[in-house]
Amino acid sequence: MQLQLFDDFATRHHGLITRAEAERLGVERSAWHRAIRRGPLLGMHPGVARLPGAPPTREQAILAAVLSLRQGTSAPSTVVASHRSAAYLLGLRRPFDDPVDVIVDRSCQRRLEGVVVHRPTDRIDLVPTHRHGIPTTNELRTLVDLGAVDPGAVTAALDHFTVERRLTLDTLSALLARHSRQGRAGVVALRTAIEAWPVADEIPDSVLEIAMARLLIERRLPPAVFHARLGGFEADFHFVGTPVVVECDGWEYHVADRATWDRDHARDASLQGAGFVVVRLTRRHILFEPDETAATLRRVLARWRASPAA
Repeated sequence: MQLQLFDDFATRHHGLITRAEAERLGVERSAWHRAIRRGPLLGMHPGVARLPGAPPTREQAILAAVLSLRQGTSAPSTVVASHRSAAYLLGLRRPFDDPVDVIVDRSCQRRLEGVVVHRPTDRIDLVPTHRHGIPTTNELRTLVDLGAVDPGAVTAALDHFTVERRLTLDTLSALLARHSRQGRAGVVALRTAIEAWPVADEIPDSVLEIAMARLLIERRLPPAVFHARLGGFEADFHFVGTPVVVECDGWEYHVADRATWDRDHARDASLQGAGFVVVRLTRRHILFEPDETAATLRRVLARWRASPAA
């Protein structure tokens, strides 16, 4: 078998080839099965194989399931990655031992090893998008579906999609109303995440800002204004009635970028010159040392209140 025949398709499909494509290229069905039994093709699911030399990846495993299940339905376009797999493809960090999740049309009765096949009765918001060349549920549907299989992950998904400007809070409220009427599994987790949104109607610039807003609420710190305008600058957080300002320093935007680093410190100098106290907190402080960080902020606030100038 001349594997070079498959190069173009495999390049666009994460090193995979389907039996249907092989037959289109003139490879007989018997030759396909022989190549899988004896090599060189590496069978993954019925009708789908990996080319030798193509490294196994998560994306490849998800696409292999989608391609195989599409061969078992009368409506191939309805087969899409979903739930945990969709969350991963849409940019969320997911456990390595996640199963592959795929939504199929109810006409598809095929089962695959290591794949959770979902056959929902409703198609609300089931308008697929493509990520890494793989058809997958969009952000709206993924939020609801994820809540059905991993409720604890919905908050992180909501944070990620909102910061990426893929969703608005108004869109989420409408989403919740649509799926609540259907009694969809996952609605409770989504409602809980929306109700716990920590920065009112504001759209944060980073997930770190959301984490900081939650830290302020959970550690019962004094009220702070999010994205406050001070001295011609926008501060991440400003404690009401005090000169204390908190800035959240993510590595990508504030440390690794020298221009941003210089601009941040020039702004700090301006704010300090105007009488403000600037406290800069990193990802480690906010995510991994919340108690210590809250205690530090309380000390700063107490010191300011005890100052004769206060």
